[in-house]
Amino acid sequence: METKHTKGPWEVGSDAARENLIPVFGAGKLVAHTAHTRQGYVDACLIAAAPDLLDALTDLVGGMGKEGNLYADLDKARAAIAKALGE
Repeated sequence: METKHTKGPWEVGSDAARENLIPVFGAGKLVAHTAHTRQGYVDACLIAAAPDLLDALTDLVGGMGKEGNLYADLDKARAAIAKALGE
């Protein structure tokens, strides 16, 4: 499967105070920004986790039934979920 989005990892940046935005960066580029509010921060965490979630789900679905991969894939999925929740 060809990746068309900006490569991960994506990270929530520090507050861009003068613009009152919360940036999300991937590969050193701005990939998104949200409002500088509590909800905006939560949304930025979910956006930043998108590549991790895609990667974990791809591995999990692709690894189903393959011996020895399921537990590692589940751990990867749990880590991606925690990132999406800002934990």
